[in-house]
Amino acid sequence: MKNGITLVELLIAVSIFAFVIASSYLLLRQFSRTFSRGIIQSEMREKVRELVSTFSRDISSMYLRCEGNSKNFAFFSLRRRGEDFKVSEIRYRQEGDKLYREVQWDSDRDLSEQTEREVFIDDLKEANFSFYNGKWQNHCSVSQLPERVRLEIRWKGYSKKYELECEVMAR
Repeated sequence: MKNGITLVELLIAVSIFAFVIASSYLLLRQFSRTFSRGIIQSEMREKVRELVSTFSRDISSMYLRCEGNSKNFAFFSLRRRGEDFKVSEIRYRQEGDKLYREVQWDSDRDLSEQTEREVFIDDLKEANFSFYNGKWQNHCSVSQLPERVRLEIRWKGYSKKYELECEVMAR
């Protein structure tokens, strides 16, 4: 009968313990990477859903007026909102890595209160508008309004390109 652990048995136990710890660490690290990617992809899907909803609503319900520039164009609306004001213009404007959505209200209020500006897309790598009227073009003719509008976007750090394409209903 033995009263202790031999050096070989101790080394085997320490080696098994080190292997279990290293394997656990690697598994947790891989799980956290996969989980982080899943969260990022889920957030991107939610952003795209919100973009599609807002952009398609703007395009399909507004009277489109193009300014001849793919980075800067406006939508006009004749819809009434309440008793004393209406949306007169929605403008998408790219500045740096952000795409802004500006809503201009017609009302009797102060001019500074008439414009709401929100970041529509942030961390933007690239945004391109194109307009279809017989063929796709990077600019919109002021005299001839397009049938469809497409917004192509890429975010920084995300390789996939998203295309939001909408039919212009109120022409």
